[in-house]
Amino acid sequence: MSVWIVIDAVIMVYRTYFERRLLIRHITGFEVLRALLFGVLAALLAFNGAGVWSFVGGELASSAAFALFLLWRARGRIPLTLDLRRIPALLRASRYLFVVWVAFQIFNYVDYYIVRYFSSSEVVGYYSQAYWLAFLVPLTLTVRPLLPALVEFRHDEAEFAETLRLGTLVFLSGIVLAAYFLFFNIEKVVLLLFSETWTDVGPLLRVLCLVPLVDIFTTTGGEALKVQGRDRLWLTTVVLNMTALIALGLLFTYLWGPIGMAWANFARLGSLLMLIKIFGIFAGQRRELVLSLAQVYLLPLPFFLAVAALLPADSWSRFVASAAAAGLGGGALLLRFLPDYRRFFRRARATPDAGSADIGTTS
Repeated sequence: MSVWIVIDAVIMVYRTYFERRLLIRHITGFEVLRALLFGVLAALLAFNGAGVWSFVGGELASSAAFALFLLWRARGRIPLTLDLRRIPALLRASRYLFVVWVAFQIFNYVDYYIVRYFSSSEVVGYYSQAYWLAFLVPLTLTVRPLLPALVEFRHDEAEFAETLRLGTLVFLSGIVLAAYFLFFNIEKVVLLLFSETWTDVGPLLRVLCLVPLVDIFTTTGGEALKVQGRDRLWLTTVVLNMTALIALGLLFTYLWGPIGMAWANFARLGSLLMLIKIFGIFAGQRRELVLSLAQVYLLPLPFFLAVAALLPADSWSRFVASAAAAGLGGGALLLRFLPDYRRFFRRARATPDAGSADIGTTS
């Protein structure tokens, strides 16, 4: 699998080229094709007895194909030069971002080590599956289109704030719908994805699925701070989150077991600091931001509450009806915020490309 790192490094410059110029639509089809190719190849290899190597072969082959597609699409567009004298300055400028990346990797896995310290590997297995499922949507939703848009409007405070608001609303909408669906259908989700012997995942998942709801700006706000050159502040929020998680995680797990570790995830001091600093970006638009966030939380909720009130828990009827509730909730959010997006994109198309002149220095 280490070969994948080499393949990804080769295509990083080309992918960044399309993202920075807001030309993501030019490579989206290739990314979809990459996912489909991985699925087909992995299934074929598994069917022919390759076992776990099915995933390895599918991942490497699909990544290599994606690299070839990107190189083909970018042919003749990018004049590449090597200037070794710039490397030290680039490394110095990105040192805090590197530490942020490392801290995120530790933060996403430290739960498992704390749980293992107080219990067995089997319990760690239950906890890791609950954690993976609870954070599946936050970790899957990509904010890649947000970063180049923030760079494009970095000199326009109002448009920068609006870009961050709209990007956060998209990200948060997916998280909210997934959290509500999981919370009201824990038993059937566990049965469907795991088995009836994995019932210990249920209580952990019921707590963990709500954690992403209190972590609004860690991802999108971090992108905004990065564009503004406030990397140390972003790092501070990550370190605060990790410190609180480890300290309370050790205490709560000692007192109450794995469920205590799940509750410790709500103690995100860094996310609170991030929220305060992001509010500073919005200045006169804070009221609109708060109302928008509240609507994302509240508009889908009545549909799920109605399903929970009318249909029995741990039933397939509630599971199916909750899927419909998610669709209706998503539709309500779309109707509410679609005009905002249309206005934003009309303004963006009418604004001259302010970033084209210095695109080489900002990439």
